[in-house]
Amino acid sequence: MQLRFSRFTIKYLLPAIGLIVLYVAVQLFVHAFRNPNRMDFVKSLTMDMSVQVPPGAMPVETEAVRRDTVGDVVTYTGLADAYNDVAIYPRVQGWVVALPVYSGDRVKKGQILARLDSVELSSRLQEARSANEAAENSYLAAKKSRDESLEHKKHFSSAIAEAKASVEYWEREIKREEALLKQQVIYQEEYDRELAQYEAAKSKYAQALSQCHAAGMAAEAAEYRLKESKSLLTKASAGALTQNIIRDYTQVVAPVNGVVTDRKLDLGILAKPETELMRVAQIDPIRIQASVALSDIQDINIGTPVKIWTDKHKLGQPILAKVTSIFKQAELPTRTVVAEALVPNLQGRILPGEFVTVEFQQRQKQGVLVVSNKAIIDKDQQRAVWVVENGKAHLRYVTTGITDGARTEIRKGLVSGDVVITRGQTYLHDEDPVASAAFTADGVAELPKPPNTNRLEQANNYTVKQTLQHYLLTTRLSTTPLIQGVNKLDMELSKIHEDLPDNLSLEVKSHMPSMPKMTVPQPVVSISGKNSFAVKFEPTMPGLWQLTITLSQNRKAIATTEIFLELAE
Repeated sequence: MQLRFSRFTIKYLLPAIGLIVLYVAVQLFVHAFRNPNRMDFVKSLTMDMSVQVPPGAMPVETEAVRRDTVGDVVTYTGLADAYNDVAIYPRVQGWVVALPVYSGDRVKKGQILARLDSVELSSRLQEARSANEAAENSYLAAKKSRDESLEHKKHFSSAIAEAKASVEYWEREIKREEALLKQQVIYQEEYDRELAQYEAAKSKYAQALSQCHAAGMAAEAAEYRLKESKSLLTKASAGALTQNIIRDYTQVVAPVNGVVTDRKLDLGILAKPETELMRVAQIDPIRIQASVALSDIQDINIGTPVKIWTDKHKLGQPILAKVTSIFKQAELPTRTVVAEALVPNLQGRILPGEFVTVEFQQRQKQGVLVVSNKAIIDKDQQRAVWVVENGKAHLRYVTTGITDGARTEIRKGLVSGDVVITRGQTYLHDEDPVASAAFTADGVAELPKPPNTNRLEQANNYTVKQTLQHYLLTTRLSTTPLIQGVNKLDMELSKIHEDLPDNLSLEVKSHMPSMPKMTVPQPVVSISGKNSFAVKFEPTMPGLWQLTITLSQNRKAIATTEIFLELAE
């Protein structure tokens, strides 16, 4: 079968089919070689790159007005004083050979503060120990002699008993022998022999008595010598102990935990018991004293709560304490009374002589409207606060009551639930737009996000406003829409709450976020007027482009922001 094509098919249908095939091939090629990190147009619209404050809005810190308990306080400058101020003296005379501590050093009880030369005292100690040893030897000898005398006395006492028993026996025998002699039962010679035995027994008894008496006298003498040597030993032992203690006095130790406040001497000085070496202050607890006016002391009593800061600006957490004593006698020149609080000071946070801020709480009110003292300002010789209504700041005059130093009672001008500005209100004007932001001690911690993006696009008429430091940056794309080639942007700086200095400048750099390493032509910035700049920007290919804008003052960068533009394919 022969295939025939009509003139219509050749002229219209075949070219259309060719175009479709070519389109599919191009799409497949683009899909195969497209950078996977590159965002398409739809995705780029949904990307929020902004962390700037809403255009023209001032970042502020706010709080809601509420009812609470507030106490009236009075604030005074106080002075820290040591709980005990101890003067350190040596207890013996000697040359100062070591002073291991200096003024300001922390010391613990028992720590060595100074050493004196101990050579002479050591010699005396050795003499005392030798005397003690000699006395101990003498005592032992006397004790041995006493014991031997007592043993002799005991022996002779036993001999007396035996001799007495023998005498008594022969006395009975002699009486019996006399009776027998009278009866001529025995001879005279036998009687004489018995009588001789009796006389010998009496002589032996008398000798035993004499020896026992002599032994007793010797024992008494030995006992006396023992007591005397014991007394000498006690005296020598006490002397040795005393010399040992005196030698230890050459090491001067801290009597309390504290801090060295003054070192009076240097090495090589001959120190005597009346010589002050240094002073040590016991600082835990520490005394906080404040001279309070007579008009305020009437509402301060023992037990009154106090807050103590180590700086005059009341920064950081206060130390909580109570009044522990009030010196009733007024100081006549100043007409003040000293109120004192004992404060635990384990870490040595407060040192003697340091000035502190002392806040005494006097009276309290419950259920009253209170605001932070940071919200209250003086305006036109009146007290006022800035109130946020519908995103704008409004000045409102108020009547205040008692204050505890951090919060103040509001008697008139506010109601519960009002939102007041506590930080960032310095340069505000009435009706200025504001945005709530988090603050730290150094300023704004995190800027709030704006309602619009920082992308130049048709939806915002190719105009973006951003806050840089204290200034407002307005960026407009003059040649719309964005083209692949040279485009012109107009950038203008204007003030928010501070006048613009004359030394501000802008630097603009460009790149594609999807291809950060790609080399591209950089924008050219020129001055078009006072604080106005003309920027020539040349994107080289379709996709998302980022302009990084750096604000400098005196050639020193002070703020940076970004602008995003999408070049359609």
